[in-house]
Order: sequence, then C-alpha cells, then structure tokens
Amino acid sequence: MEPRQLGGCDLVCAAISFGQGIASPLQLALPDVLVLPLSELPTLAPLLTLLFDEAFSNHYGQEPVLTRLLETLLILLLRHMVELGLCQQGMLAGLSDPRLARAIAAMHLRSEEGWTVATLAQEAGMSRARFAAHVQVQTGLSPLGYLTQWRMQLACQQLLAGESITQVALGAGYSGSIAFSRAFEREFGLSPGRWLKAQKSATPK
Repeated sequence: MEPRQLGGCDLVCAAISFGQGIASPLQLALPDVLVLPLSELPTLAPLLTLLFDEAFSNHYGQEPVLTRLLETLLILLLRHMVELGLCQQGMLAGLSDPRLARAIAAMHLRSEEGWTVATLAQEAGMSRARFAAHVQVQTGLSPLGYLTQWRMQLACQQLLAGESITQVALGAGYSGSIAFSRAFEREFGLSPGRWLKAQKSATPK
C-alpha cells in the first residue's frame, strides 16, 4: 500500500494478492477496470476518511491498520457490485442471483460434500435443467465445473500450507489421493506433487 499526492489529488494505491495456484473464482469475476463515483457510495465516506487520514499520517502500527481498512473497503465494494449486478459473468454474477447464490454459498461452505447437479439445484430451488443452464450463462461454467474449480483453488492453498495429498483429497470431497490426483492432473497437467515442487521452485527465496 502506498499513498501519493499528485497535483492536489490524494491517491491511495494497494496491491491485492489472491494467493498462489489457479486464479480464484473471485479474481476471474472481477472486471479489468471498475470506476465508482463516491456519490454512489455515501456509506463509505467514514471509512474512506479514516483510510486517507491513516495513509497520510505516520502513526505506530500504520501498516496493519491500513491492511484491515483496505480489506473492509474491498468487501464493501464487492457487496455493492453484487447488489447492483455490476458483474455480468463469473462468481459475482452468480451471487447477484438470489437462487444461484444459495447454491454457490453451499459449494463454498461445504465443498467436501458429494454434490451433484440435482442436489445443487435443490439448494437453489430450481429444476435440474434450468439450474444447470442458468449457472452456465451466469458463471461461464457448468455447476460441477465451478465446483471443481473452487475445490482445486482450496486444494492449492492447502498443499502450499503443507497438508498431505491424502488430507487435501478427503477435504476436497474425493474418495482418496488417487482420484484427487487424477482430477488435479486434468486441471493443471501436473500431479499434485510435481505442481507443488514447481510452485516452491518459483517462489523467491
């Protein structure tokens, strides 16, 4: 995070990391550019005032305070985008639809369950065919394709955190390490072990 002053304009810049591994569904759902006039978000005024005051001061503990403020700002901006339907495709577009949001939330919270298109459609309160078609239109993925992408994102983070392949496999809803490894290799073209080794080799020392 870096505050700058440009000709009377106060500018606060921040870099947000989504972690290593495949691009997260949230990252893929974000537009390349988003411009939101502050007049459309009056409830953010107190937070932005605090953010700018902190950015251009030199108080003890400034960095963690700025980090928390920026995280809060990002969450509120994402909420605004979902509520107004500003994203036309991807996870945020799915969350903008109350029916799909129920199924997506279930996948996120209970990714290890043995979900099928039928059980996910029940979560959404829709017919199987209509649900599958609607998910495809809104997110660009089939329901199980979205679930696999989400599971693999979680699996990547868990592997990087040092969990064993067996632990990650069971946590991702697979029957064992062999089934998980096959799914992982279909997604990345590498076995989990080789992928992890490549990630560690690419990480700056």
